[in-house]
Amino acid sequence: MTLQSFKYAKSGKVLSLGAITVGNATESLHIAGIDYLEFEFTVASIGTNVVVRAEISLDGTNWVNADVGGTDTIITENGTYIMEAKFSGLYVYARLTWVSASAGSPTIATSNVTVRS
Repeated sequence: MTLQSFKYAKSGKVLSLGAITVGNATESLHIAGIDYLEFEFTVASIGTNVVVRAEISLDGTNWVNADVGGTDTIITENGTYIMEAKFSGLYVYARLTWVSASAGSPTIATSNVTVRS
């Protein structure tokens, strides 16, 4: 994975992360000095549901759910969605992961991230 440096990012910076496939993640984002992200993604052709999660990491290798309770997001309808993630200063990397899909041939053709510090 390519790591993108956000040390230069100003509040509201938007970057395109492209498509995601089932069981995979976006590029790892270097978020040192950043404390807030919004992942935006568009889901199409949902059969039953898709499950996604925002993840964070200290080292870019070992990932944990950014949700404090460890809850994944289940999406049951086609559309564009935003996942917000607030970070403590400890975490250095973030990504959006498509965990699973139930039925149909769903797609996440586009994804973006907005960076705020």
